Amino acid sequence: MPIEGPEGIRTISQEEFYEIDYGVMRLIFDIHKELGRLWDEKIYKKELAFRCHRAGHKDVRLEVPIKVSFREFARTYHMDILLDGAAMYELKTASTLTRDHRKQAIQYLLLAGLNHGRLINMRPPAVQYTFVSTRLTSEQRRRYSVEDAAWLDTDSDGEWLKKTMLDLLADWGAFLPAELYQQAIVCLRGGEEVVSQHIEIVEGTRVIATQPAQLLKAMSRTPLK
Repeated sequence: MPIEGPEGIRTISQEEFYEIDYGVMRLIFDIHKELGRLWDEKIYKKELAFRCHRAGHKDVRLEVPIKVSFREFARTYHMDILLDGAAMYELKTASTLTRDHRKQAIQYLLLAGLNHGRLINMRPPAVQYTFVSTRLTSEQRRRYSVEDAAWLDTDSDGEWLKKTMLDLLADWGAFLPAELYQQAIVCLRGGEEVVSQHIEIVEGTRVIATQPAQLLKAMSRTPLK
C-alpha cells in the first residue's frame, strides 16, 4: 500500500468531534495549569494520553505511525495522539503556532483519512489552539486533472520527470504538500548528493555568484541573461 495509516479509522461529523473535544480541552487546560508551560513536548503528549484514558476513552493511541512509500522512497510520520479512531491531536511547544504547523496537521488528516483535529501549543502563558479540518477523502484526492499543454518533452530526463510525477499522483492522490512529492523525486533520482548542485551565474567570463538548485542532470555554466 502506498499510504499505510492507522487501522480502525472512522470519520465523524464536526459536531461529534466537538463532543469529544470539549472534554479533551478541559484536560489540556488542567495540564497547562498544573504542569506549567516550560516542559518538553513529549511530556505533555504522554500526560494527555494518560488523562484521556483515565477519563474513559478506550482507544487512546500515542505517536501513531503513517508510512508513505513509492518504489524505494519511504517516509514515516507520527501523529501525536489519536482518540477513538477519529480525533487527532497535535501538540506543540513553540513560541506561537505557525502556518507550517497547520499545514503539517492537515497533511496528517489527509494521509490518515481523518476529517477533524486540534492543533495545540502548550508553550505560551495561555494555551494556544486551533481547529483543523478537511472534507477531502482519499477518493476525492484522486479526482484531478493535469494541465500539461505547455510541457515540452525535450529529452528523456523531462519525460522521466513527467511520468514519475503522474505516477505519484495516481498512487498518493493530490493535495498533499508539494515538498512530499519533491522529496520522492529527489530520492528516486539518486538523493540530494546527486540532485543538489550549485549553478554558476556568469556574465561574460566573470562568475558573479553560485545558486543552489535541484537538477535532473548536471549542467555547465549558466550565463546571466
